[in-house]
Amino acid sequence: MALGGGVVGDLAGFVAATYLRGIRFIQMPTTLLAHDSSIGGKVGINLARGKNLVGAFHPPMAVLYDVSALHSLPPREWQNGMAEVIKHTIIGNPSLFERLEANPLPLFPGADAVEQWLAEAIQVKINVVEQDEFEQETRMWLNLGHTVGHAVEQVSHYRLGHGEAVAIGMRVEAEIAAARGWLSVTDKRRIIAVLDQHGLPIRPPEFLFDEIVDALQVDKKHTNAGWTFVLPKSIGEVAIARDVVRQELADAWEVSLRERNV
Repeated sequence: MALGGGVVGDLAGFVAATYLRGIRFIQMPTTLLAHDSSIGGKVGINLARGKNLVGAFHPPMAVLYDVSALHSLPPREWQNGMAEVIKHTIIGNPSLFERLEANPLPLFPGADAVEQWLAEAIQVKINVVEQDEFEQETRMWLNLGHTVGHAVEQVSHYRLGHGEAVAIGMRVEAEIAAARGWLSVTDKRRIIAVLDQHGLPIRPPEFLFDEIVDALQVDKKHTNAGWTFVLPKSIGEVAIARDVVRQELADAWEVSLRERNV
């Protein structure tokens, strides 16, 4: 039984995947972030060179939720979890995105209020994983915000939370998508605004860009053609770009540093 947040779930899942070549386990997440990470069977541990570089696909036999446990989260941890919720709305639930725009939830609103929209966000991930359990194509959609986000986490020496880094990643990746003409300026601004409304950072820290590039070089999604990014095309639709080059990323990083765009 993995009772706790995402670190507990990842560690317990990795042990379950490897002990005796695999034993069954149950996830019982107690944080908003873990309500996302407990689904889908990805388990792993970090190395000094980057996140999730050792891991396995090992789905739990069950995931048990008690949303009343979320009342104990500090505001910053709640906001970290909202980054993943917002990510799911951009991938596949524009209706929930609109509701979060109209009624932002920067603080825990109570278990009754959370249950319905959290179930909707989780369902987006379930639908994607059911199509592509082992991440051959469509499951990559769930990496929205994570390519840049993992690099930002690493360069910050993990002083930034996972959700905060993913929010920065979504902002930078929205800038890349808009520059390519994949995403309208209106939808780009909506994405940035809803992140801001939920207390999440929308500007990268003043890191040296070369440090971000160095961190990205060990990303599992890096090839000679460039980086593989998931880019938003609209609210509710994303696409995979396998050829994002350094200059595109540098331009988007600079715009994100310079402009709030809200």
